[in-house]
Amino acid sequence: MDWIKPGRATGLGSLPYQDELTAIRLIATAMPHWPHWPQLPTKMPEQGFVVQYVQPLIKLGVLKVPPLKDPVFCRMETDWDANAAAFYEEYMAFLTDEPTAGQTFALTGEAFAGMESFLNNFTNFFPQAEGVKGHVSGPLTVGLQIKDERGRACFYDERMSK
Repeated sequence: MDWIKPGRATGLGSLPYQDELTAIRLIATAMPHWPHWPQLPTKMPEQGFVVQYVQPLIKLGVLKVPPLKDPVFCRMETDWDANAAAFYEEYMAFLTDEPTAGQTFALTGEAFAGMESFLNNFTNFFPQAEGVKGHVSGPLTVGLQIKDERGRACFYDERMSK
């Protein structure tokens, strides 16, 4: 990988700030060559590494986010089946390129305020950038962090991990 020069730093994503521009200024100072977009989970839990990427499940009522906790599958609630079916219907619509289906899965809103601010300010703050670093929660991370009502990770539940 000779396209990455030695001594270049990048970050993990989460920063302890309440303001996206403050975080971007720090990234521009510390990591001007390989910046990353900031996540600010102390500003709002929706910007947390796992919660950020399960927003469609939260919006459609498949997951609930208790205060200061990781998301929980709500299978014991009376509307679980309808909410799960609505999620899969949206997902199938997305896969078949239905025009409005992408809105459910778009990386926008308060959960992605750091990414939007990063993109909007990229040219001003990162003129030396050789690349950028992004971050997404993968299936193992999500599967081990999201629990059911009994506290069991969905990774270990065959119905949830497929």
